[in-house]
Parts: sequence; C-alpha cells; structure tokens
Amino acid sequence: MNRYALYTGFIIASCLAIWGCQPSPEPMASTYKFIEPSYDNIELEPQGDSLHFALDTSSYNEIRTFNYFTHKGKPYIGLFDKRARNLVVYDFTTQQLVDKIHLKRRFAKGYTYVVNFDSIFVVNDKQLFLQDTANSIKDTIDLFEAQNAKAIINNETPAVLRNNVLYTGVQPINMESSIKAQRRWNVVCGFDLSNNTKKLYYQLPALYWKDLYGYSFLEYSYCINDRGNFVFSFPADTNIYETNLADLNNAYYAKSKFQSGPILPVSQNAIDSGESRREYYLRDAYGTIYYDPYQKRYLRFAKQKITKANYLAKKKERERSLIILNEDFKVIGESALSDELAAFKSIFFTPDGGIYIRTKSEDEQAIHFARLEYSDKQHHAGQLTLNKPLPPK
Repeated sequence: MNRYALYTGFIIASCLAIWGCQPSPEPMASTYKFIEPSYDNIELEPQGDSLHFALDTSSYNEIRTFNYFTHKGKPYIGLFDKRARNLVVYDFTTQQLVDKIHLKRRFAKGYTYVVNFDSIFVVNDKQLFLQDTANSIKDTIDLFEAQNAKAIINNETPAVLRNNVLYTGVQPINMESSIKAQRRWNVVCGFDLSNNTKKLYYQLPALYWKDLYGYSFLEYSYCINDRGNFVFSFPADTNIYETNLADLNNAYYAKSKFQSGPILPVSQNAIDSGESRREYYLRDAYGTIYYDPYQKRYLRFAKQKITKANYLAKKKERERSLIILNEDFKVIGESALSDELAAFKSIFFTPDGGIYIRTKSEDEQAIHFARLEYSDKQHHAGQLTLNKPLPPK
C-alpha cells in the first residue's frame, strides 16, 4: 500500500471516530404528507380516579425520570428521586412502596429506565450501566468521548430496547449558536448490548440547517409507534416526522390551531447575548409527543407564545394545548389544557387503556397522577390530500 493510500485511510478512520464528522452535508430528504386537520373531533378529559404514591420521610417529589413496567406479570412503576438519588419502586395496583434502591454518587445526574427487577439501565454523563435491584452492575458501556453531547433518557426521549440495542436521546451541549454544529448533530444513539458498541442516528430537520433558534428550541421529543418507527416532534417545526432511522422519513402536518404566524428564527445577537430563552417565550413552540399504543393515537403538546410585556413583568405562564392525531397522522382534535394538566413531561399508558398524567407536582407528601380519557365529539375519517417532497420553510 502506498503512502497516499495510507494517509487517506488514516483520514477516513479519524473522521469516523469523531462524532463531529457526521452526518452527511445535506439534510435527510422527507416526504411531506398533508392531511386536512379536524381540530374539534376529540379531546382528553380528566377522570375522577387518580393514583397517589405516598413519599416516606427520606423521599422527595423531585422526580427526574419514571416508567411503568411489569415483572413476572405484575405491574410496577419506578421513579428516580434525583434529590435523594433513590430509585423508588411501587406496586402499581396497590400503590404501595415495594423497593428503594440508593444509586451510587456517580448517578446523581443520571437517568433511569427499568425493564424489570433484573434489568435497570442508568445513564450518566460518561457511561451507560446495566444493574439489578441489588445494585450489582452487570455491564458498562462508555458513552461519547466528545464534550458536546451526552445520552439522555426521560419521558421526552424514552429508552427503547429492541433486538438487544438500547436507544436513547442525545442531548446537545454548546451548539445553539452554530448552524454547522446543528448540521452535525444526530439525535438518537443506539447502544448494542451484545458487543458494547454505539451508533448515532437521525439528523435535525431542514429548518435547523438554515437558521438558529436557541437552546430551548433544540429540546426535541420522540415516541415509538406500533410499526416500531420513531416519531419526532421538534419545538420550532409544525411538522412531525416518522422514521425507521434508515430509509423511511415522512413528514406530517401537525400544526396547532393556536399558532399565530410562523415560528421565526432567533438572531445570532440574541443568542450571543444570552437572550435566547426570552425569545423562546415570545414564540409559539411544540413540546413532547407520545404514542398511545392501545388507541393508536399520537398526543403532541403545544405551547403558545406570551407577550413581551408579560415577559418583562415575569408573567411567564404559557397557554398550552394538546393536539391529538390518529394512527394515520390526521389531526382529530386539539384543546386547551388547564394549569393542573399541563405537565408536558409526565404521561404514561397502561395495558388497560389508561392514560395518566402527573398532577400536583408541588406536593411533598406524594406523587400524584390523574387518569385521562378520550371524549369523542364526532367520528370523521380523513384522507391524504397531498403527497409531495417537503416544501421549504
């Protein structure tokens, strides 16, 4: 092999080893599918029955992550108390505490995902751990060497375990002021548990390749549908995206009826001067997306902008709404949310069709969830009316 070939091979290998060398220089092409929305067909309403998980004297209400799971056929819920660094596990049926696992100090800023009592995943800034309820570490995977990204597991970017690969979100660090950095960012990481390797997937949509929006507009969300595809919601984008992380990438119209005007980019000057958070409040935005696997519906949260006068007066509470789409990605309802039900990060589903949302998060004595149910206003099936490449924004 000649010197030129050796040099070329070294350069290629170096780029593949550095996360910043990915992805390709052009955004992934999307197929845009417009379905005429019907905003008044259906809504979610709170019901009288609720869940109450009492906290003991050494537990706190600052829950970083939680998930519903089953072990030997019994349902449980695991909640990570970030203040006490405890993973507390409750019997879901009786709502009684059954276990409390004190996680090691290195997990203080971590995230948890409970598969069962034998398989608990914990992610911190540096590593992914697999442990059990006895705090025995079964496996460890090193995460990103680069300082501008870390893995994250929460209700907005849930852990997905499939074919012995654990998928997590990827949180960006120090890239809000660089379009070049946004183009290099992949938003999902797959950790292959069979050989302790990792691979990055999926780019930001095209509008983030052209303009800056600030850090808050990079806080994306995804869910997994019954086809096993990821469905993404990005705060500055009216569309949602379905992808298999390979050759499928469809964009669907999912705009809020309360959105007034386009969501404008944030200026470089506002970002450099530390005002991007203010600009976020002055714009409409989209939040967490969930998939209801029992009713086969998508739930997408939306946030409405506030006035500059309210921001300056420190009146930062937004009006919020919930967009509901059917399994074909047709918007079939949107309704405003009360302050009590506007918990954007705290919904989960149970096999009996239950939908639960966290409420009363200020209560220091218990963790509360209210059950939600759909209220059908009418039945109306929509058809695709347009199928063409995604238009520029």
